[in-house]
Amino acid sequence: MPSYDPEFESRQHRAEHFLRAATYGPLCVILLMAARMLHGDAPGTPAFPVVFVALLASLGSLEALRRLFVDRKADEYVASLWNRGTTAAFITMVGWLFLATAGNLLARDFGAPALLSQLFTHALGHTFDVAMLAFFLGLNWPRLRGEA
Repeated sequence: MPSYDPEFESRQHRAEHFLRAATYGPLCVILLMAARMLHGDAPGTPAFPVVFVALLASLGSLEALRRLFVDRKADEYVASLWNRGTTAAFITMVGWLFLATAGNLLARDFGAPALLSQLFTHALGHTFDVAMLAFFLGLNWPRLRGEA
């Protein structure tokens, strides 16, 4: 008769929760970005449905991040996925901030059209979105490639 190991079962459940959150997390972030873009400056956009979708997407992404953070050390594979995701997010965020800031300063100082400067300023406003997408892409990349 096989012996029952509650610690193994607990780690297995935590890994399953981690992988489930890694699946629905990027969907919530993409939905949140779409809601933010729809509700932006567009006149006549119905506020309630867009805000409601944004609220649900925010809560879903927060729950995914909480679950990912809590279960990040469930086993070695999950820990390696977490490390890949955080590394991708950090590198992307630093590069995004550097390029958007440098582009904004260069566009402003060298007399580029005002639209280009506004584009870089708008890009800076989406730093968190880009970092979250990079996190989830880095986290899910081995799964998408079939390495797991």
